[in-house]
Amino acid sequence: MTANADLLGLSVVGLSRRCAQETTAFFQRQPYDPAFCYELFRRALLERNQRAYECLYSQYQPLVAGWVEHHPGFPGAGEEVQYFVNRAFEKLWHALTPEKFSRFADLKALLSYLKLCAHSVVIDHARARQHLLLLDEEPSDAVLGGYAARGDVAEETIEQTQQQEFWRLINQRLVDEKEQAVVVGSFVLAMKPAELQVRYPHLFSDVREVYRTKQNVLDRLRRDPELRALRADYV
Repeated sequence: MTANADLLGLSVVGLSRRCAQETTAFFQRQPYDPAFCYELFRRALLERNQRAYECLYSQYQPLVAGWVEHHPGFPGAGEEVQYFVNRAFEKLWHALTPEKFSRFADLKALLSYLKLCAHSVVIDHARARQHLLLLDEEPSDAVLGGYAARGDVAEETIEQTQQQEFWRLINQRLVDEKEQAVVVGSFVLAMKPAELQVRYPHLFSDVREVYRTKQNVLDRLRRDPELRALRADYV
């Protein structure tokens, strides 16, 4: 491993260059040193170094794009890959504050969190398309008009807010890509188990595995006391 003094002595450009070289070695299954990439993350997120953030974005943009493209919610999202790549990095920047950075001990942990951000923004977007109302945005006049035609605007807004919280909690409880594919495919994209198996053969060897995964997820979520309590509030 590289000495800390050697890392601190590198410029951001030099650090970025070494990070790229070590990443290439990793993908070629050669010995590599993750310290340079971790230091690039550290300067970007802990020191809030804008130049380091730009280099970080340039370095990992292709990797994040791949995560987005392979996410089960992307084909029906109605947005370009780059849109979600930008949202994922924005989520990383805002969520991973300097105070929280110390929780991430190595590069693997940071990349896992970045992948989670990429998946999260795709799911959030798909859910927003379903509900037509985001928590952090004012509803448009057209949406409000539709609510008014159906009933009380305040009641609609409260219901949408509760549903957003419900789906946020569900997303936190999905443990892997299989579960994400089943939940988003079944309940956001309205796909049948056979369609899920055909689209994601790398995740499901046969349709029975889709059914098993779906049943296991539903059984676990139905037993979750926090989800049951929230669901009871607006069912």
